[in-house]
Amino acid sequence: MTEDLISDIRKRHEYDAMVTENLHFPEHHWKHTRVGLQAHNDRAALLAEVEKLRALNTRLRAQIAEYFREPATHPVEGT
Repeated sequence: MTEDLISDIRKRHEYDAMVTENLHFPEHHWKHTRVGLQAHNDRAALLAEVEKLRALNTRLRAQIAEYFREPATHPVEGT
């Protein structure tokens, strides 16, 4: 995910928070603001990024575990 997308999401939600503070019926703000309607897509994008990072984390942990399972071949590693 690019920093630009995260920055855009942050700006939209900051704007939405400002609008919500000024509404008389804030519980309805998701139905009336363009930003509120975009929030569902934002959540989907962020959740996809979280899943991608979790998969990367799992792969890296597996590589580290595999490295430490290998026998020590360097003289310094054996001490």
